[in-house]
Amino acid sequence: MSKKIIIIIVVIIAVLAGWYFLYKKPAIAPGPQSEQEEACLDSGGTITTGMCCISTGDFPNTCLIGACGCSLENSKEVKICDCGDGCWDGTKCLKDQIDISDWLIYTNSRYDYTMKYHPDWTAEHEYGPNEILGTGYYEANSFTSSTGYALLFAVVPKGSDVAPIPRTGVGAGDFADSDETVNIGGTEVGIKYLVFEGKIKEIFFNDFEIEGLWGRAYLSYFGEGNYANFDMVDAEEVEIAKTILSSYELSPPSEDLNSFCGTSTKGLCFHDTDCMTGGCSGQVCQSKSEEPIYTTCEYRDCYNKQLYGVTCGCLNNECQWR
Repeated sequence: MSKKIIIIIVVIIAVLAGWYFLYKKPAIAPGPQSEQEEACLDSGGTITTGMCCISTGDFPNTCLIGACGCSLENSKEVKICDCGDGCWDGTKCLKDQIDISDWLIYTNSRYDYTMKYHPDWTAEHEYGPNEILGTGYYEANSFTSSTGYALLFAVVPKGSDVAPIPRTGVGAGDFADSDETVNIGGTEVGIKYLVFEGKIKEIFFNDFEIEGLWGRAYLSYFGEGNYANFDMVDAEEVEIAKTILSSYELSPPSEDLNSFCGTSTKGLCFHDTDCMTGGCSGQVCQSKSEEPIYTTCEYRDCYNKQLYGVTCGCLNNECQWR
């Protein structure tokens, strides 16, 4: 082989190597990787950087709107998991995400959180005496599709006499654990199936705790179809239900000092004397029938009930500021 040919081959190799390292090198230099970095790469994502809100840490949940939506002066550079056509839910890349841009917003004013739900579904809230157990109360939010699926969800204060969606039993079948999880309020919640004759009849989400609340959720079917042949496998409603749960977001405390920013549990009452204040700064209005509500001990001017002329009392059989 002539020297000229060898030189040409060497030049081609050098050009190709330069192109690879210039255009194909990872966005973040290789080195020891954190668990989030490993999870990002293992689920098909690419580690890169982007401008997100100042309060946001590395690898924010890009499946939710808000973490990276601040103005430039209120943003900083953080590490991001780029999932291509999908999004990073905090633990893994999720592909083919459901478009929730036209979804409706459900607000639970009792415990100050919001959830998004499909416009073809309906949302209802229930609260009242727990007739199943015979003591205490129950809290339930139901998201129901026109096809007969119903997602039941609730969170309540830990240690209170309010139970989330109480239930004494389940239908026929055996429970089967799965490797799947759904992220609810930043907590990975496990999933198990109720299986009968090889078909999934119900989906149960493990009990979970978030922000001092504990909750439950399950997905059932009440449609008119033949229940013996009914199977939740690959049903679009299952993915919609998971998306509803993952949209759970605790409402941030109001920073508007022009208005009182205390909270109310809206516990059951019949007279003003059935209500009392709770929380470290007296900012919670609750029923005496509920367990005391404990909060962190920071004081804010908008907790001052005398300043804003509000009192904790009974209104429409609910303890609340008025």
